[in-house]
Amino acid sequence: MSAAIETRSLTRRFGDFVALDRLDLSVPRGEIFGLLGPNAAGKSTAIRLLAGILRADSGEAQVLGLDLFTQTEQIKRRIGYVAQHFALYPDLSALEIIRFYGGLYGIDDAGRARDLLERYDLAQFSQRRAGLLSGGYQRRLAIAAATMHDPELIFLDEPTAGIDPLTRSQFILGKIIPYVLISLVDFYAILGFSWLVFDLPAPNSHAVLLSLAMTYLAALISMGLAISTVSQTQQQAIFISIFVLIPSILLSGFIFPIEAMPAYIQPVAYIIAFTYFVDIIRGILLKQNPFVELLPQFLALAAFAVVFTSFSILCFRKTLA
Repeated sequence: MSAAIETRSLTRRFGDFVALDRLDLSVPRGEIFGLLGPNAAGKSTAIRLLAGILRADSGEAQVLGLDLFTQTEQIKRRIGYVAQHFALYPDLSALEIIRFYGGLYGIDDAGRARDLLERYDLAQFSQRRAGLLSGGYQRRLAIAAATMHDPELIFLDEPTAGIDPLTRSQFILGKIIPYVLISLVDFYAILGFSWLVFDLPAPNSHAVLLSLAMTYLAALISMGLAISTVSQTQQQAIFISIFVLIPSILLSGFIFPIEAMPAYIQPVAYIIAFTYFVDIIRGILLKQNPFVELLPQFLALAAFAVVFTSFSILCFRKTLA
């Protein structure tokens, strides 16, 4: 399968100013890819070139397997594009704008238009003129319009520019909350199976068990964030995750007692978050330990979360700089 985007020495000049200098890029299909850099680094120019809005002066590029120079119109029908600044018709209502953009691609589906309004929390503004919406809602409307024709690839130029803090948090929470809920459901499903099949005793406090499980999830999420920060591609992130996951299970004491491991390996077990969670589960379910006796494990997991989150923030700031 060809890459979603492939460029070689893509260059664009404005007079004597070189806005984009020999860009080499390869973005696999199905991947979220971000361009980071200071103002005037050429990010918007690169996006506008790849979306077929500007024409490159030299170089080669393919988008969705199509040549950017000779098959520009075919590319435009298969992509979505959200400009850096509000570029919709201010006198049209939100619903009219979405249906209008769908019409440009031969799509007249009022049901899908209303679904997009619901998805982006714009239903209450469906009849309001776009020019009267706040900057954050205008941004949502632009994204909704760009996805009306269900594009294979979408370009977002400064997607969070002008969006209110609540919307930015929704972008993040939309990823984290489902992961947390699914993990907790899986966790309690396993516990329920253990109680029924192995007749394990119920914990003295479900609140303590839940709080400790949430602490472990926070440590896992922070580790995932760190892996995502240092990885260059999605495939690399998956490889690193597998490389971390297998030793975490084998060396945590879950399968083999730590005391039975070679002396030079035992210290490794104590830099693995899962080790402390295994201790917590055994302490609560098998020994009925109170929270005070599990405090060291709780603090260790909290430390994992703080360290990996701080590491991710530092790496991200370094990348931006």
